Amino acid sequence: MEAVTGPIVLVGHSYGGSVITNAARGNPNVRSLVYIAGFVPDRGESALDLSNKFPGSTLGPALEQIPLGGAVDLRVRQDLSRNSSPPTYPLMMRV
Repeated sequence: MEAVTGPIVLVGHSYGGSVITNAARGNPNVRSLVYIAGFVPDRGESALDLSNKFPGSTLGPALEQIPLGGAVDLRVRQDLSRNSSPPTYPLMMRV
């Protein structure tokens, strides 16, 4: 984003909301953040923190840990998360 010389509008869907929130911090060119069914965390708050605030969330139990060379990545198991909506992703990529 540092290479962009004009105003920036960031758009995030789902976990992308957390990504754009953090990406925008400290960048004076960011004019707007657009959340489409996305997480909107406060400073220091994670998507899992947000998810655990509301009863009925399926995020925690649906997370699967994947070892990555000394680190751990997480993925959402679609079969365990009724809140995930993979059919929207191709549409979002076309927009």
